[in-house]
Amino acid sequence: FPMQRYANGLKSLQVPNRDGEYPPGKANYVGTNNCTNPLFAAKLPDGSNLDFNERTGALCKLPLGSRTPDLVFYMHIGGVPNQLLHYRAGDPAGSALTDGDWTKMLGANPLAYDYSGIDSHMIESVLPRAGLPPPSAVNDADPIHGREWVTNAQSNYADLQYACTYPLATPRDCSLPSNGDICDCPATAQGAAHDQISPLCDANDPTKQVRAKAYPTIREAQLARMLGPQGAVASICPIHTTEQGPGDPLFGFRPAVSALVDRLGLALSNQCLPQPLPRDAAGAASCTVLEVPRGGAPCNANLGQTPASPSVAKAMRDQLHATLGDAAATATVCQVRQLSGSELADGTCATSNSGGWCYVSGAAAGECPQAVIFSPLGVPTPGTLVMLSCGGAGSQCGGK
Repeated sequence: FPMQRYANGLKSLQVPNRDGEYPPGKANYVGTNNCTNPLFAAKLPDGSNLDFNERTGALCKLPLGSRTPDLVFYMHIGGVPNQLLHYRAGDPAGSALTDGDWTKMLGANPLAYDYSGIDSHMIESVLPRAGLPPPSAVNDADPIHGREWVTNAQSNYADLQYACTYPLATPRDCSLPSNGDICDCPATAQGAAHDQISPLCDANDPTKQVRAKAYPTIREAQLARMLGPQGAVASICPIHTTEQGPGDPLFGFRPAVSALVDRLGLALSNQCLPQPLPRDAAGAASCTVLEVPRGGAPCNANLGQTPASPSVAKAMRDQLHATLGDAAATATVCQVRQLSGSELADGTCATSNSGGWCYVSGAAAGECPQAVIFSPLGVPTPGTLVMLSCGGAGSQCGGK
């Protein structure tokens, strides 16, 4: 199936029924979106009516609910070397993938089968790949996956070369019949040449598996790229397989969880609004964004924050009393600068170098009819409470 099928399944309000995917008389996939996507339906069918006709069917014409595409996130944990993801703990900006990073992971245009520029570890191949240690090399010749190997000598099928490998916490004895279905190493070392044995096996005892592997996962990672800020990629090969001190951010799948939290945090900061905001003559929203930094931290001018006026701060603290209790009385209240003019590009501050926020609608709002967007420097830090106030009425519209 084409990759757009899966992107539509996660983001489109409508998806194809059977006839929409393969209309009668068509030999190839068409993918006409003609039925309500169950992800965004008000309720699912009870099974009493199984008609999926695009005009009358109960399974096709589900009423839409309040859930919107911006609430859907996709996290891929798979066969991608950590080195290609350059994850930096506590630094979402430094961990962000560039176009060059995606090319190394997927190639120039995987949808058109153009894999030029792809990193050799991500090539899906049963044969040894150019630029990587050959099957004759030692098992740890490459820090990412060990080495290439002759994949079809010990079985009647050819295995894929690996994207990455990682040490097993407990080595696996492949000479035991009970491990026969879960081993990548031979049950006996007799007659097996070095280049025909997987680099997952102990070099001195080929029947002992000491590492686990992951195959390249190009299509799954491509879907994450197609979903933009709602997609994230992490490696199934841990950076640290044992915890290097309490709270080690590189242990296990913590980088994956952090990547997903960063995506969710961005979505919480840039929220769809249910109705348009009032604008002044210059087109700016006639509203104020206020922030209460976590732990009483001072206002940060680099984030576009300045101390709110005493009257505004008091009103904010009064509203927050139900949430923060007595701590609201001393909470720091900052007013965030609304960006405009040259600080905007194509009507949005999404790529602005200044700290602050902007109000967008139409194409600039993406999946939303209208939204409040924070610039990269202005994205609220974890634990910040954010409030949008228009015409004297405040509503808590975000925060992490």
